[in-house]
Amino acid sequence: MRLMYAITGHGLGHLTRSVALMERLHELRPDIAWTISTAIAPERIRSLTRLPFDHRQAVYEPGAVQENCFVVDEARTTAAYRAFLSQRATLLSAEVQTLRAGSFAAVLSDIAALPIAAAGTLGIPAFGIGNFTWDWALAPYLNDPELLTQLAADYSQGERLIRLPLAQPTSPFPVCQDAPMVCRRAQHSRRQTRAILDITHEATVVLVCVGGWSGQGLPPVQIDCPDGLSLLVMGDVPIRCNGNDRRLQEPLPSPLMFPDLVAAADVVLAKAGYGIASECLVHGTPAVLIGRPDFPESAVMAQALTGSAPVVMVDQDTFAAGRLRSALDLALALPPDNPHLEADGATAVACSLLDLLETA
Repeated sequence: MRLMYAITGHGLGHLTRSVALMERLHELRPDIAWTISTAIAPERIRSLTRLPFDHRQAVYEPGAVQENCFVVDEARTTAAYRAFLSQRATLLSAEVQTLRAGSFAAVLSDIAALPIAAAGTLGIPAFGIGNFTWDWALAPYLNDPELLTQLAADYSQGERLIRLPLAQPTSPFPVCQDAPMVCRRAQHSRRQTRAILDITHEATVVLVCVGGWSGQGLPPVQIDCPDGLSLLVMGDVPIRCNGNDRRLQEPLPSPLMFPDLVAAADVVLAKAGYGIASECLVHGTPAVLIGRPDFPESAVMAQALTGSAPVVMVDQDTFAAGRLRSALDLALALPPDNPHLEADGATAVACSLLDLLETA
């Protein structure tokens, strides 16, 4: 069985959950031959998985053009999508040719619209996998209804959306199937990870990951950490805590992966997004999430998690001023368990997809 997995290049969470799902599918059906079609470099993907795959370089959508990890540039985003729409016919034709030549049995997409439309043109089953579609996510600041209509029309040619938690309420797909949480899991125990990082067992650690590895576009933030807390900051994000902070750069110390850090931390400080929220939830790590009002996903996440998970939401002004002491204290005091989580969401979704592929 040859499958194409199309992955948007905008946001690491799309890639990491796609890898987690592909690995489960490969365990269940080792005969699947994978082509990963994405703008993400193959070296980046191979740093996350040993899964054998062919790589196809493809840019599927402009995504949200951002000033930084919190702010969207509405004018530039609209201009980028207008340029994209003017090239859509050519891009769609190339996608159709690729699918036809590759004899693909199906397309999985997180959550690019164009490969779903191409599959629909050929009568190949296509399944969206994600917690939002771009027509919904871009609606607040994409100032051109024609663009949103085209994105929704492309999605509507798919078989169904496998809708992950923390999701938009509606979908342009003809069928929407709610699914459990899919994300990466730690491969090392808390004690093992702390030993590799030379962190004492008694230390109380705040893992900080608010904007990837780069601090570009972010102003300096001085956090008023509660006494006894130290920061473990990812990359060059300009965050300090009374000198009690340490930085990690890529690549992480071998053999650690990012979920190992989440599992080893006492609390995580991050921007509100599916990837980090899901990994905190499955590892029972409390989180302080910084809301992003430019992103509809953030409001959905706040509504879903507040009061039902070990998560505290703060706004950007509170974060920028470094007034996080009370939020961090509250997160650390919350019970770590989330009773709504399925034990292994990736396996459940993989089994469901294989059933759908058998009957498609």
